[in-house]
Amino acid sequence: MAEIEAIETAVRYFFLSTEEVKVVAECVVVHSPQLSDQETKPVFVEERIKRVLAVISHQGNAYQTHEQGCLSIFKFKSTNGTGGASPSTELVIDHIIPIFGDFSILVALSKRNTFDLRNPSSPLTRNQPRTELRVTINPGHQFTQDQYAESITLLANDLQRLRSVLAECKRLKQIADENVNPATVSTAFAWTLPYLSTASPAFSTIPPDVRLSRHPLHTRLSPASAGFPGDDLADIQRIREEWIPEAARIICNKTKARHNLKIRLGTFNVNGKLPTQDLGAWVRGIHYNANKLIPPLKKFSEITLGESSGKEDETSDDPDVLVVSFQELDLSAGALLYSTEMVREDAWTSAIFAGLGEKLELYDKLASKQLVGMLIMVFAKRSLRECFEDIKTTSVGAGILGVMGNKGGTAIRLCFHPKHPSGTPSLPTVLTFVNSHLAAFDEMADRRHTDFHDLSSRLSFRLQTDQNGEASAETSTQVDVSVFNTDVLFWMGDLNYRIDLPTQSVRTLLMWPGPAEVNLVELRKYDQLRNAIREGKAFEDFKETNLTHLPTYRFAAGLPTDQLGYDISPPENPSDRRKPAWTDRILHVHSKTAPVEQLSYRSHSGITMSDHRPVSADFVVSCDILDPSEYETTVKKLHRQVLYMEEEETPPKVSLKPASIDFGTVWYLRSATKTLEVKNTGRIPCAFRFVPLEVEELVCPTWLRIGPMTGLLLPDESAAITLTIDIDGEVAAELNQFRPKLEVTLILHVGLGKDHFIPVSANYEPTCFANTLSYLTRLKGPIRDVKSADDLLSEEEAKNAPREVMRLVNYMMSGSGGDVPNIFTTRGDPKVVEIIRECLDTGKDFAFPKDYTSLEISVGFGEALLRLLESLTEPLIPTFLNAACEEARSKDQGFEVPTCFREWTGQVVIGYRLPRATIALMAISTKKNG
Repeated sequence: MAEIEAIETAVRYFFLSTEEVKVVAECVVVHSPQLSDQETKPVFVEERIKRVLAVISHQGNAYQTHEQGCLSIFKFKSTNGTGGASPSTELVIDHIIPIFGDFSILVALSKRNTFDLRNPSSPLTRNQPRTELRVTINPGHQFTQDQYAESITLLANDLQRLRSVLAECKRLKQIADENVNPATVSTAFAWTLPYLSTASPAFSTIPPDVRLSRHPLHTRLSPASAGFPGDDLADIQRIREEWIPEAARIICNKTKARHNLKIRLGTFNVNGKLPTQDLGAWVRGIHYNANKLIPPLKKFSEITLGESSGKEDETSDDPDVLVVSFQELDLSAGALLYSTEMVREDAWTSAIFAGLGEKLELYDKLASKQLVGMLIMVFAKRSLRECFEDIKTTSVGAGILGVMGNKGGTAIRLCFHPKHPSGTPSLPTVLTFVNSHLAAFDEMADRRHTDFHDLSSRLSFRLQTDQNGEASAETSTQVDVSVFNTDVLFWMGDLNYRIDLPTQSVRTLLMWPGPAEVNLVELRKYDQLRNAIREGKAFEDFKETNLTHLPTYRFAAGLPTDQLGYDISPPENPSDRRKPAWTDRILHVHSKTAPVEQLSYRSHSGITMSDHRPVSADFVVSCDILDPSEYETTVKKLHRQVLYMEEEETPPKVSLKPASIDFGTVWYLRSATKTLEVKNTGRIPCAFRFVPLEVEELVCPTWLRIGPMTGLLLPDESAAITLTIDIDGEVAAELNQFRPKLEVTLILHVGLGKDHFIPVSANYEPTCFANTLSYLTRLKGPIRDVKSADDLLSEEEAKNAPREVMRLVNYMMSGSGGDVPNIFTTRGDPKVVEIIRECLDTGKDFAFPKDYTSLEISVGFGEALLRLLESLTEPLIPTFLNAACEEARSKDQGFEVPTCFREWTGQVVIGYRLPRATIALMAISTKKNG
């Protein structure tokens, strides 16, 4: 019995904490794809044929909510049986078989006695019954292979354990049949991939789903509250699973050395055109003559350009990687049949190299993938060429009938290995690039969402992995991995998302004589993609920096256009006018191990050959520089340290310092931070998390942030937890009205231990920002003097306009403010704005340090007025007057807007006293316009 327990321990040690070992059985192999000759030879109980059969369960995550299972077959790596001090080094996975579809197990009596009884000390032979059972495992059509996997035959003698194996496999297969879509099985069972890729399960070249890093760990733990710990065992497993690789990276990179990889991305819908213009502005970010044709290009090879001429100079501005994507490369009818012609790819490749100019000799073309009109190409500096390995490509059609290639996606996957100081390749950072073309037309937003989710589930790469840690054809297998199994995922292309405003409203805002930045802010509110991300309908885990360039679609040559070049239909067909939109986009999502900084995001209006304008974006990906061998050793060591923490009889203990936290006075838009120290004072590792008072409540109020929310501590180890109070506009709107004392009791729960209570308090000073105009008109004096509702004027006594707004306007219109051009379009100094806001809140006279110039102060007043108007919790201009605001083109028309507003409310409004630019800004920058 002790021997089988040792084997179970070895199996448990091998798997990550997200998986549960349901049952283990001993056996010997008769036939497998690796031992095909064993079936005709006498089978003896030797190390080379001993096997361990284990059923493994996976409980799921944010993207897979149902239980899944696999059947794992282990073989012994060493020859000393189950003994030895480090069982994890003795077992290696021989097979991982997901339980779904055509998977089956057949058990029958063996017709021959195949066990060698000469070794009575073996756990497989001692007290062995005379009858053996023949177990035939049919993997079925697995996602790792194109055809049915070959069956595996084993012999065993423990009927009770075999029954348990069969029962668990039947249960898991039933769950899979009800929940797993065969078309997406490769992504559904992605959790099995780490166990196929290397001898150490905690060390894998296949990253976990990058989307999980966008969901904080505390949101993936079991529901819990004060006095109700939830599922502590499962929570400890999840916390441990995330802690091990993070801690290993910190330990292995004490110098915090990182490689900053510069990546430039570009996307361009070329509308079936061949290149005719210089693409230098797009591929290099430099400015060329818009009418310049493609410069002459000497002959070159796509794979290598030969030795450097020495004329080119590599600078820090040159991207390390250039990725360009195209849509509508070929609009011919024949191209819908998945044309594989290289003519257009060759033409655009030549144009890219020509656009690189004198820098072309620095770069090689690494890979490309074309699907009809979609093409993605990756170029890299030749000096880094050897750092890129395991380059894979894929494509999926999603057009006509859901499969044609006029819509869909192409993708490329790269493993980047920066050089470690030791000279060896570092632990890889996996980079994935997707180019997609989604459904067109304004009203097809839901179809675009569907296209995205369809491509997300179907786009995958086939990788050659090593099952046993040995690079040989005999031990390798093929697995499909999702585009989300990456460290960084860039998704670009013609996503076709439109602007949900009438055509004339879009054109009016684009042509508005006021500041372009303000107009674009208003347009972004109606961008379909931006709203889809916010509502979780598509691209919900992706990040896109603010759009500050004009919409990149719809342009045309030879048709009537407006002043910005957007095409319009003749006056007799106004309903056919096509409105501009930001259809061409670049988004990204990254894991915590590979931080991404975006440097730019722009369109290139000088390239006019298509009805779209190309878009580019520059990024820096920060890559770890870690020695793979050292990292694997560290992961194993940490795994051993925390493996049995939930099985210890000694309860975990922690101490907190300080016992309570008082922030003192806090203000609007001023962050305040305190630190809480948590120390493990017990003898075993412990996991902790913050929990709410009630299960349905938040862990802490919206004005407080805690980081980290979870953690794992070794004995005598401490962690600093940061508590930060941030009073933004939404929080201030509530606090200004009710003026509560900021108080909360945080609850820190120790896994399998006690709850600890930490009182947190602060005093909030109210502000005139983030209120309603009607409330401000009822103030008797400065808002800081208001202690209760009795300190407010009645509605009948309310002033005509808020005192705070009038103070700002009077200063700007007086000699003190001066005549400052562009006062509302120039950003003011935040410190000046803070001084102005404090004077408004306290009623003090405006006073500034002598080191501020009159211009800086005047611009600060303009900024303060804009920020005050933006912070209002109710719209300054009623929704029904928005159209009138848009149509105002003169001073007189501008004055009519507040006049209408005055008549509608029955009150005198400040608008008629403001300059024309302010009226326009008030109209356009309304936050909540219904």
